[in-house]
Amino acid sequence: MPSRRQFLKASAGLGATLGFAGCLSSLSPSQDGDVDENETTETATKTPSVEGLPFGAETTINGVTVTPKNVHPQATLFYSKYDDPYEHDDPYALERLGDEWVVFVNINAYADSGPTPPRDAFELVAGDETFAALESVADTPLERLIPDEAITTDAYDATPKVTGWLVFTVPVAFDSASDLSLQFTQDETVVKWDLPADAKARIGSERPTFELDAFDVPEQVVRGNATEVSLSVRNTASVDGVFRAVVRMTNGEPHRDSRKRVELPIEASTEATATVELDSSKYSGSRSTETCYLQAVGIERERTVEVVLESNDS
Repeated sequence: MPSRRQFLKASAGLGATLGFAGCLSSLSPSQDGDVDENETTETATKTPSVEGLPFGAETTINGVTVTPKNVHPQATLFYSKYDDPYEHDDPYALERLGDEWVVFVNINAYADSGPTPPRDAFELVAGDETFAALESVADTPLERLIPDEAITTDAYDATPKVTGWLVFTVPVAFDSASDLSLQFTQDETVVKWDLPADAKARIGSERPTFELDAFDVPEQVVRGNATEVSLSVRNTASVDGVFRAVVRMTNGEPHRDSRKRVELPIEASTEATATVELDSSKYSGSRSTETCYLQAVGIERERTVEVVLESNDS
């Protein structure tokens, strides 16, 4: 996926204050005089734990530095059907999990030597409930997922230095959303960052629902000219949301389609309009019929478009 976006800046001011840095405290009973060789001396080991760090605070444990950057819950998400979407027509699809939010978390990780921690070193936690970082979503591998533009990187991978996203699923309207933290475990040291308030509120809410009020496509387009398609969508829920869709123009011939992904933020109980410009340079023939498709979760529309060499108005 192209990385066209800029990384969010996060405070790192608390990193220097974390003096535990991987240390484990050993508590041994003090003894006077000689020790009986037959007596076993037990050592209690305490696991250091730091909780309630503000999201964005940097921490270093035994040469591994981790900084969480941002959290982005999504009700739906795009993914590619193929390893290389540019080699296929109609390569994109949309997924909405049954009763779960898809939660992306961007992190920076750096190791003085060797790889950074694996994905399973990270969890979302709330009380006794934990949500592991996933290796796939809806049977789709991470490299095919396409997060919103709010997520600035590719999937997290355990290399010596990486900025990437982790992905989790959390129940919709999660009762304990206000207690959610990102937990990181390294060498038996546990660190927790409180999730941002807006992310916790989002995860604790219902998902938005949408209705398509209009899908306007010109009846005729000139080959080589851009084609403008507009859509009007209403958010019928009491929460803000993002309407996601794929708009595609094709005549059914391989590699002759033009497609765009739509991400349209819409406030609760309001309507918004988006205009999509499709490239018609791939339209074939001196005169042909194309079909314009709109595909969203629970919504599908299609319109027939005539493609000509020049406008009838000329």
